[in-house]
Amino acid sequence: MSELTEPVVIIDYGMGNVGSIANMLRKLELPSKITGDPSEIARATRLILPGVGAFDHGMRQLESLGLLSVLHRKALHERVPILGICLGMQLFSRQSEEGRLAGLGWIDADVRRFRSNEAAPLRVPHMGWNLMTPFQAHPVFQNLNGEWRFYFVHSYHVCCDYSADVAGVTSYGKPFVSAVARENLVGVQFHPEKSHRFGMQLLENFARWNYSPSQKPSVNSPLSVCENSLLTGRGVPHLEPRVIPCLLLKRGGLVKTVRFRRPNYVGDPINAVRIFNDKQVDELTFLDITASLENRSPDYDLIRRIAGEAFMPIAYGGGVRNVDDIRRIIQTGVEKVVINSQAAVNRSFLRAAADQVGSQSIVASIDVRRRLFGRYEVFSHSGTRPTGKDPVTYAQEMADAGAGEIVLNSIDRDGAMRGYDISLLQSVTSAVSIPVIALGGASCMEDFHAAIHQGGASAVAAGSLFVYRGKHRAVLITYPEKTVLNSTLARDAPCLSNLQPLRNGHLRSRYHIRHEWSLQPLPCL
Repeated sequence: MSELTEPVVIIDYGMGNVGSIANMLRKLELPSKITGDPSEIARATRLILPGVGAFDHGMRQLESLGLLSVLHRKALHERVPILGICLGMQLFSRQSEEGRLAGLGWIDADVRRFRSNEAAPLRVPHMGWNLMTPFQAHPVFQNLNGEWRFYFVHSYHVCCDYSADVAGVTSYGKPFVSAVARENLVGVQFHPEKSHRFGMQLLENFARWNYSPSQKPSVNSPLSVCENSLLTGRGVPHLEPRVIPCLLLKRGGLVKTVRFRRPNYVGDPINAVRIFNDKQVDELTFLDITASLENRSPDYDLIRRIAGEAFMPIAYGGGVRNVDDIRRIIQTGVEKVVINSQAAVNRSFLRAAADQVGSQSIVASIDVRRRLFGRYEVFSHSGTRPTGKDPVTYAQEMADAGAGEIVLNSIDRDGAMRGYDISLLQSVTSAVSIPVIALGGASCMEDFHAAIHQGGASAVAAGSLFVYRGKHRAVLITYPEKTVLNSTLARDAPCLSNLQPLRNGHLRSRYHIRHEWSLQPLPCL
């Protein structure tokens, strides 16, 4: 490792959240430069190739910008350190099942889609926080102190021909390669720029790494389609359920609603992001609740400022009307774009968006109201327009159209803090194979547990629970400690009877939690 004198060059080819990487390097006080200019890339002493989206589109973008020849020269002849992130790592390979074009071919590997079957059912994309198990020692993975927790969002994974190219393994259904390394090349399937201190350390290691030719690995055994016994047992199954603060925007400010009505101002979104950064939340979702109603475009300046402060994954929705809007939002540093109103009127829009940026970046928002005789109906445009569709059929249409995830929101329970609608959740999660986020009604962590283990949700989101305190709903942003979440969200949680709701909707627990989460031992029943 050494002091950095030359900037880390982040390759901008229209396929990655380059701003987030630059923001994290700036936080580390390391120089960086974002560019898609071949002449500037030719002068670089180290490169980062990020990527969010579809394999073929990524290769076309590199070719159209005239970057292929200079990248081959830097990688194979000058041998400058290159870090590939997510799609960027996949482009190191020969080819992908996702498309027809050849990849860069720097690693003897192919890219395959996650397989789901009755014996090993998986929700695809693989989305959330998971553990990487090191497969070989590498300078980029130094000083992590055994903490290998990173944020993943992808539907495809790399399958290496040889074990020498495998740097890290993660488990999702079965072990898969989550990091590769060959000489000056390093690739990671996860997003270090959105993985809090874990990713921050990895990026610093890469920025200070001086590559020098090393001895050949002592083990270079062939791997058969990523199922060789060398990988068995290497990936620890640990995809964590995500707990996501969902924050509503109205004309630049944070608001909170009750049943989609009476928006109440609760603060500044930038300050909220800074607080949630400190608490290392799993993910943040921002929804502009009036953009579509007012026929406004997304507020790109505000989105850019939010993304510039966030070192966790961000999803944004509101006012999205075309694929160019989606690309611009992702380029600001947002990982996922939430689509509601436009999807209701134009299903082909979702497919076009997924083809451009990848289904893992497209979230379909489904707002549901209970009608007479218990019938559910989907509404769009902030709950103002009935679609005539039931949520199960609608969710299946969204998944078929290319959405990689669904946010299922109960209008009736929005801001009411009386628990998620478990029957609604069960009906939708059993009908689709993509991840579903539960939203609307959370009052305590026991509600989270029920949504995940009874409702089948892959993640839970809440608003009031994270911004209000007390029966008078004083504004106080909060988030439970990660150890508490892990303990209480586990399927075999030791004793949920230790979690007792208070009158204000919070829980008191025998576990230590920050700020207003208090200590109160209760007997197990």
